[in-house]
Amino acid sequence: MRKLIFFMLVMFSLNGICEASVDRVDYRYEHSGKYRKGTISPKELPKAIVKYLDKNYPDYTILLSKRKNNGSYFVKIRFAGDEHHPYYRSLVFDSEGRVIKR
Repeated sequence: MRKLIFFMLVMFSLNGICEASVDRVDYRYEHSGKYRKGTISPKELPKAIVKYLDKNYPDYTILLSKRKNNGSYFVKIRFAGDEHHPYYRSLVFDSEGRVIKR
């Protein structure tokens, strides 16, 4: 009986730890090279990138935004496709905000 209670206690504890780590958004930077590298806040994206997304992907949501060591930006978005299925797209922009890869 003690083993069962201990096992259940451990399982509930691990479940809480996993949920806590998923809900937290953490923007970290690595300082190497010419540019700050790592996950950035969507608010820190250049205006040219935001303008491009507003024009080409109305009703989009930024899921992930990163800055690479060479100054380029990686952005993963979700946008409304048809009525039932959203679409996901990964885009790469150069340091000026021009699209490199769709």
